[in-house]
Amino acid sequence: MRRRVYGRRVSTGLIVRCGALAALLVLLASLTYPVLEFVSGLNTDAPLRHRHLTSARGMPSKPLVYESPPLMPSIREGLAAREDESATERWDQTVAALVAATGAETEPIETAMAKAFRWAPWVQLNKPSWMKPEVPDPDVVASAMQWLKEGPLKLNSEEIQVAVLASPRAYMLQPDKQYAESLATAPMEFRGNAEAYRELLLKEPWMMEMTFHCGDLGACAAECGRCWKPAEFRLKESRKAMATP
Repeated sequence: MRRRVYGRRVSTGLIVRCGALAALLVLLASLTYPVLEFVSGLNTDAPLRHRHLTSARGMPSKPLVYESPPLMPSIREGLAAREDESATERWDQTVAALVAATGAETEPIETAMAKAFRWAPWVQLNKPSWMKPEVPDPDVVASAMQWLKEGPLKLNSEEIQVAVLASPRAYMLQPDKQYAESLATAPMEFRGNAEAYRELLLKEPWMMEMTFHCGDLGACAAECGRCWKPAEFRLKESRKAMATP
């Protein structure tokens, strides 16, 4: 059966299908809107554990508290479950080595280790069996701390603490290799000037995570997480924000 729509003959089946599609779109919009409203209402400047929603009138509603699972009980449980019976002992020895090298308290050191050795995401993802966090080697970490003191960076305890807490994996595991790769790919103003690069790391220790520069290839290689190009932009924006009164 056909009907006339705007002077044209259109099948009834087509009209029904279009109506059903329109109804589906309305339904999806009604389901999506509350989610968008929720996300847009989050006060992202607040700490993760204490954000609040902003009502339509701009007034904050009741706080939403995001409780992340406690790290250390879950990590110690995971260490105890390892076939390697020395896993917990190796963790504690590594903590002791880092506390001695940095002068930091145990809690921030263990939090940094949880990030460096992939225990934090393991806990946050509800301990998936396919994810295997690493058990630290205290000798390797102690050697890394020694290199940070005696190598080209020549960091003191306070500087090591800042670096380790800012970029745990870069400074705890083979920092000599990380340093060489980062310096070799750094912008030209740093590649031939190790002292200038050191000064940069003292101010921005996370920059040692950068070990790739897409400018050398002339095109993006989808390595943005370790690429100097977006890192330089981020650094400029940060300095601009600090300079703004």
